[in-house]
Amino acid sequence: MSCEKVTLLVEKSKGNSLSLKEIIHLKTHLAMCPPCSKYNKLSKQLDDLFSGIIKLEDSSLSLSELKKQEIIKVVQGFESKATFIV
Repeated sequence: MSCEKVTLLVEKSKGNSLSLKEIIHLKTHLAMCPPCSKYNKLSKQLDDLFSGIIKLEDSSLSLSELKKQEIIKVVQGFESKATFIV
């Protein structure tokens, strides 16, 4: 399975159930492909980060300037780490 298809399965798995065949292909590829494994990890971290922001917006709370700067640094860190081509 290609890296491009694996990244699609990673994203698909967040909102939908994968078939048994898709799960096997995904887990096998992630175990053998460091760039895709890294993509999976970073994607999950971004989801966690953005779900935290959405929860803050839903509760009508605002972020302090310090927290905003922390988030910017995290996102910039993702940008510098995501140098592989899928």
